[in-house]
Amino acid sequence: MKDRCNVASLLMVALCGRLDYVTYIMTRLLCNLMKRPQIKTSPHLFLRRTESVAEKFLSNWLTFCLYDYVKQVAGKPLFMLYRAIKATIETGPVDMVNYQARYALSEDRLLRERIDFKTLNVFLQVEGGQMPVKLLDCDTITQAKSKLHDTWYNYKGTPVSQRVAVDSLELRLVGPHDQVCLRDEDESNVIEGEWKRINTIRHYKVAEGAIFAFVADSTSTNRFGHLMDSNSNFNSNPKLNRSFDMTTSNPKLNRRGSGSSCGYRSWHLTKNNANSTIDSADNTTFVHVPEIYLTRLLTTKGTLQQFVNDLFVSVFSLSNGDVPPAIKFLFDLLDRQAAENGITDPDIIHTWKNNSIPLRYWINIIKNPEMILDVEKHPLIDSILSVVSQTYMDSCSLSNHAFSTDSPSSKLLYAKELQDYKPAVRKFYSDIQALPPVTDEKLYSSLPSTENMQLHRDAALYDLAVYANNYCYQIDEALQRNNCDELSKKFATVISYLQLYLIPNGTT
Repeated sequence: MKDRCNVASLLMVALCGRLDYVTYIMTRLLCNLMKRPQIKTSPHLFLRRTESVAEKFLSNWLTFCLYDYVKQVAGKPLFMLYRAIKATIETGPVDMVNYQARYALSEDRLLRERIDFKTLNVFLQVEGGQMPVKLLDCDTITQAKSKLHDTWYNYKGTPVSQRVAVDSLELRLVGPHDQVCLRDEDESNVIEGEWKRINTIRHYKVAEGAIFAFVADSTSTNRFGHLMDSNSNFNSNPKLNRSFDMTTSNPKLNRRGSGSSCGYRSWHLTKNNANSTIDSADNTTFVHVPEIYLTRLLTTKGTLQQFVNDLFVSVFSLSNGDVPPAIKFLFDLLDRQAAENGITDPDIIHTWKNNSIPLRYWINIIKNPEMILDVEKHPLIDSILSVVSQTYMDSCSLSNHAFSTDSPSSKLLYAKELQDYKPAVRKFYSDIQALPPVTDEKLYSSLPSTENMQLHRDAALYDLAVYANNYCYQIDEALQRNNCDELSKKFATVISYLQLYLIPNGTT
């Protein structure tokens, strides 16, 4: 399966200069896939997975064809949702060790304990003056650094990938006569038995109106392995192609709270709950949340709801103008293939359309915005985006969900919205079907230019040649089985050339 997906991607890169020809190939592949016996037996499985060249090729084709639409229409509401999620999370306490927050949408990321905290209005020394920033007195030094760092670079408009790495900077509290270095871990950490508490803003008794400054941390190395100059100015440091996750713990601290550099168990807001189970694969804590905590989830949901609605409208409505020609073309193709193959059940055709674009493309980029946006995604943001993505997926489903007290909280949170989202998706499909057919000229003119895309076509061609050489016997048998004798002869000539000049050592 991996090889099939790789071949589909390599073909897309190699042929991206001729997207009209790519569209023709994609159409033929889908039509052939639909004729497979397992699809004829269970038509609802069509396009459900990405196990064939045709399915992966369709995903790649959509990536190219919807590029302009995402850039001009859908990208903005997705970015606004991401920013709203990040801002909402940061307004309340966030446990740096357990990745739990006061404001969350999922049970496993909800900070259940009541944490007393106070908002502090502080200032960051920057070139030309001071910049106001809001911190929480329960923030760790790493979290405070991240908020100060983000505020400054967001003001400058610097992309995340071009920012100085925050972990290469040292945070100083500026006093009237000297500066105090603030760290998550130093000789002042509070130790109680086996537990060592991570230092916070409150621990250092930071007051309202305090002034902070960044200097290069002489104990840190940048991503190229060079020591930073401790006397260098924050704004003159070389730009490093990474930033910092606001909930990423100090490298000296174990995220699971199971140990530290001194043998202690590190904790921030809460110590590990003995009744919780931690998944060692993704550090996720799974707990049952009583109904009393649903109010906190509802608070977060209410704050984000307008952004969730805006993104839904950009994906599942024609309110932004005409639908991208690629979507109309693909949906018409599915309607035609259903008619040609004697499929009249509207639910099956609806499922095909769900599988072809919403579930295959939109859900993927909504859950993984870092694929198209210059942002960083940490576990708390990922957990909220997962709930939103699941809600969109449920909106496409034709089945009616039976809600009860045993239903997951994420289902209960959006039960009311689903009553509006489901009809909206059906109307969206119906509206597209009612549009006039898209002409080849309109479709091809809507395809993006690949001139400025950094695509290594020669490398893709070479990798395709390696695959052709490795699978030459299977390919030749398939050509002969389909009575393609002339193509079989040409393919044999190509393989002989490849083995003689291009792949002399039988590269695999």
